[in-house]
Amino acid sequence: MTSTITLTPTQRALVGMSRRVEDPSLIRLSYALLLTGPLDKAALGTAITALTARHPELRLAPWSPNGRVEVRPSVQPALTWEEPAAGDWPVRAAERSRQLARRPFDREAETPLRAAVIPVGVVRHVLLLCVDHAAADGWGLDLAAREISELYASSIEARAPRLHPPPSLMLAEEDAMWLSSGAAADARSWWRTKLAALPAAAFAADPVPPPGGVRTLARSVTGVPEDVSRAAERVAREWRVPLYPLLVAVSAAVVGDFLAAGTIVTGVTAANRVSPAAARSLSARYNTLPVALDTEGSLDALTHRAHVSLLDAYDRQQLPFAEIGALAQALHRLAPGCVPGVSILYDRYPLAALRLVGIEAEPLMGVDDAGLPAPRSSPHLSHAHVVVFWRQGGGGLTLTLFTDSARHGAAASARIAASIVAALAAALEHPGEAIARGAEAEHPVADPPGPDAAEAPRLTPCGRLFPVEALSPVPWPADDEART
Repeated sequence: MTSTITLTPTQRALVGMSRRVEDPSLIRLSYALLLTGPLDKAALGTAITALTARHPELRLAPWSPNGRVEVRPSVQPALTWEEPAAGDWPVRAAERSRQLARRPFDREAETPLRAAVIPVGVVRHVLLLCVDHAAADGWGLDLAAREISELYASSIEARAPRLHPPPSLMLAEEDAMWLSSGAAADARSWWRTKLAALPAAAFAADPVPPPGGVRTLARSVTGVPEDVSRAAERVAREWRVPLYPLLVAVSAAVVGDFLAAGTIVTGVTAANRVSPAAARSLSARYNTLPVALDTEGSLDALTHRAHVSLLDAYDRQQLPFAEIGALAQALHRLAPGCVPGVSILYDRYPLAALRLVGIEAEPLMGVDDAGLPAPRSSPHLSHAHVVVFWRQGGGGLTLTLFTDSARHGAAASARIAASIVAALAAALEHPGEAIARGAEAEHPVADPPGPDAAEAPRLTPCGRLFPVEALSPVPWPADDEART
């Protein structure tokens, strides 16, 4: 009997987006690791093959319009061993990563997970992974990294892998049961009360799109100085809060100053993996939640307020954003498609959990000076006009800023990013004082270079200072058809 699986709302939305974008890389998650140590090729191949066999989302037949997709009994994973890189291997690795992301997936014969290994030294390799975002999100890839680590170790040690049972094929049915439960009714009531108190202006519709429905977002990436990153982690530990609320507090203060707003409503993402079964799934399940944030006050006060607000929202993260957005539209008489105009996002480098026996793994990021064309089907990168994205990996923090060029100018992303880093450094020195929302960077930030000044894409270790990220940095949200 053929097995089938029901796509999650997030997966259905991403599938819909994949049919509208011209550049497939916009709906891919691409990551790279520098592996140092004696790599066992056979064990890595066995691990990726076993991962594909464990997870049905990596063995799906072509997407079906009705949301039910056949799960193939087996599929050959796309793992390739490249020729050794000569000369400037970061450029070669970045080029290959882009090729993997931009080549369409053949769903009749190919798994939505691609991997490539490029030798760059005697015992050094670059591991490239590219996955169709409908098959996995950042939380799913963190799970994938941990499972690959165990599968690799079990292959080398000739033992059975110590893993949880494979994920259920009935997750969508479990979600449907929850939506008809009393818990879902309580969540709807809570969101209705919260949304009624938010300013309608915070839910900004997309500006009139240019011809073709695609606009370019200005993008700037800044590596946070190591001493500032360490200080932020230390302060968060002392306050017994995660790092994210602290970063949210500083970001909200600076963006609020930029927008002249005492309160902003930001879209944040939640894993939406509440049940044990969902926690074992790679599938794109994340949910987008609107959270109100104060923008005036001290780092101490704003961090703790943000922490409480985030926890409250996370407690109701299972209600799909399609329903939350519909509530906001009804309460404030908003046009369809209105979402928070600001997004403040954070993740740990998803593949940082990879621990191969005898191998040191260092996360890499891509660098170039290109702008990012954003499909209108993405609320974070299309409807939102300011997107702040923090990434923790490689022992440091990286801040990526996206701004709507037509609305804020080409230099806004670089200037806001520099101000946020400067404000973070100052606030950590004086956490009880009001955040200097108009803080200036120690060195003035120049306007972004023109197309002729762009350097070749290249890979560089995460957490180090560099200009602009090239590889897909943001967990793509759902689209207008079924946002979650």
